[in-house]
Amino acid sequence: MTPNKNLKFYIKYFLPGLALILSLIAAAQFYSSKLNENDLKEVVGKVTLIKKDKFKHHKYADDRITIHIEGHSEPFYFLENNINYFNTIMENVTEGEIISIKHRTKLQSIIGSGSEFKIFKLSKKSIVLYNFENTKQHFWNVGKFLFWLSLGVWIFYIWLQIKFKAKKGSI
Repeated sequence: MTPNKNLKFYIKYFLPGLALILSLIAAAQFYSSKLNENDLKEVVGKVTLIKKDKFKHHKYADDRITIHIEGHSEPFYFLENNINYFNTIMENVTEGEIISIKHRTKLQSIIGSGSEFKIFKLSKKSIVLYNFENTKQHFWNVGKFLFWLSLGVWIFYIWLQIKFKAKKGSI
């Protein structure tokens, strides 16, 4: 079986490129899941605005909480699939209160392929409203999924390489 020209392109360039990108993103997720709380940057300040809003193109559900802190130009945001955390934060944090937010540094956000302003830990008066372990677990789960997906793409790519080389010498 000889692959056609389009299939050659996918086998030679697309599949390894996709597998490499997935592998790099998986590594970034694993990196973020291995951060310690002491590695994070802490911001303590007065809440000037807290609101539920939509993340980018999601149109059916409020899936993000945005928090503006006095003296910071960039808002901090909180994404979570578990609605209980949304309710806990919205019920316990109001405008004018002092809160503590831990988030990544600029370098950590570049290596970890994400935003510097994503909230990793949120507390108010030493009461933790969102635990750092929840964030780490999220990154770990995404990293595991992407690892297995990239491994599958790599195996499929190698299998196609072997299959077509055995039939026709080389692609």
